[in-house]
Amino acid sequence: MDRRGPALSPDLDFVSGRRKLRAAPRARRLRRLVQCPAERPAPRIGHGAESSRVRLRLDRIPLRHNLRAGLRLRPDGDDSLHQLLVLPGNANLRLPDHAVLDQGHDRRIAQQGSGRHRRRLGRNRRHGAAPVTLAILGLAFIVLVIVGLPISFAVGVASVIATFLLSGVDNATIVQRMLTAINTFPLLAVIFFVFAGVLMARGGIARRLVMMAEVLVGWLPGSLAQIVCVASMFFGGVTGSAVAEVSSIGSMMIPAMEKDGYSRRFATAIVLMAATMGPIIPPSIGMIVFAHVAGNVSIAALFLAGVIPGVLIGMSLMAASFVHGKLYHRKELPVIPMRDKIIRVIDGMAGVFTMVIILGGIISGIFTATEAGAAAAVYALILTVFVYKEIKISELPEIMWECCLTNAVVMLLIATCSVFSWILTYENLPTLLAENFFNLIQSKWAFLLLLNVFLLIVGMFIDMTPALIMLVPMLIPLAIKFDINMVHLGLIMVINLSFGLTTPPVGTALFVALKVGKISMDKLLPPLLPLLACMSVVLLLVTYVPSIYDWLPRMLGLMK
Repeated sequence: MDRRGPALSPDLDFVSGRRKLRAAPRARRLRRLVQCPAERPAPRIGHGAESSRVRLRLDRIPLRHNLRAGLRLRPDGDDSLHQLLVLPGNANLRLPDHAVLDQGHDRRIAQQGSGRHRRRLGRNRRHGAAPVTLAILGLAFIVLVIVGLPISFAVGVASVIATFLLSGVDNATIVQRMLTAINTFPLLAVIFFVFAGVLMARGGIARRLVMMAEVLVGWLPGSLAQIVCVASMFFGGVTGSAVAEVSSIGSMMIPAMEKDGYSRRFATAIVLMAATMGPIIPPSIGMIVFAHVAGNVSIAALFLAGVIPGVLIGMSLMAASFVHGKLYHRKELPVIPMRDKIIRVIDGMAGVFTMVIILGGIISGIFTATEAGAAAAVYALILTVFVYKEIKISELPEIMWECCLTNAVVMLLIATCSVFSWILTYENLPTLLAENFFNLIQSKWAFLLLLNVFLLIVGMFIDMTPALIMLVPMLIPLAIKFDINMVHLGLIMVINLSFGLTTPPVGTALFVALKVGKISMDKLLPPLLPLLACMSVVLLLVTYVPSIYDWLPRMLGLMK
């Protein structure tokens, strides 16, 4: 029994009384009885010892209350509570879903319920989803997005409209869901990683990583394109943001590549596609959000699972750059003296050490993901302000304000999308899909292919964070049905939605690249498609050959 609110069991029945029934007792008496059940022994209810007032038997705890007619049916996929007592508005009691006792509901129905009640419950379970509510929710969201409303407000307004059709759900439920969604300790990691990423982006890390990448791969054909791929790989392990990679590396490398003889559209395309490694290589904000929504998923396992796919994507882009260099660009960079090479590598490795702090601390057990984010933020602050001296102390308030704006957008998205996702689960949509639509698919491999296509289409229209929050509760029952590991599901979702950041019509990284490269979308798409095809090969390998990446988290005992 959760003491923060009354936990009502499905085991509810009336005990008849021989005297006149009391009409409306006070709600505070109910609250006292529920919150302190140990103080009152369970009464013995028999034919000769009946109470003079209407009582509810709640796990053998006597409660007196004025009832509003009817029991609310809750879907199986939402919470362990299947029947919820609807209290009148004057009760002034909140009913959190997490305050439910996990009881043997089906056994009680078999022992106590009548045949008509069992048949009615079976019909309700079979038809748990409300098509009208779901249709209005989806249609309102699509219309609001089309008219140009920001995604967080579109999701929130659509959710509020849909709740008007849910009897017994009021504004307090919406507010509680929003606050509960963001009032979690793991989401602090998002705030810290955003702060560390902004410091790294503005602290000269990108320039030093590019100079180090020139030492490592500058001798290969297509040298500057190779440098972009390697620098983006390192920078993704520092910031975890595709938009930050495009703005930081693109503003430096696109003019340099054009000056060296590359076309502006190819230079913009390679910078844009290389930026997709940011959300895949740890630290990844998308993986943190997935673990938060899915629950019972190790963030460390997700981080380690993303290392190999991120590197493979980088290598596929390097292969494309090699072919492009052999065909269209045969220039070689000037030779760098050995002393300068050593200085560049040491200077760049100081920034890459951020990824070592994050992964090493989490794997060794020194840090949790949140504590690793805090440690990375402190290290980035010391490195950029006191070592590189690229950021002045007087600039820190402006940087913090920029981080506050970014985090506010992320948290508002999480809060509003959690209500949207809760409505989908409340109306039993995941179970409906699992038991009806996906029954047509018997093969796990066919389901994975359909999942990839579906996520690629969703990523074209919805950003990664809201897409994860809305889709994860729907896809988890399907993944369980086809015996798909949660780490595998999370990695597939993050990779697909990362590709969506680079595709029209609403790819955020795409529009930043168009602005930085000063190029139109119709000119960018032709060189973009071959690069996307190379990355799709890696996606298929990760989807159908999970042993490519899962050996690393399994070796460290983070994945079964």
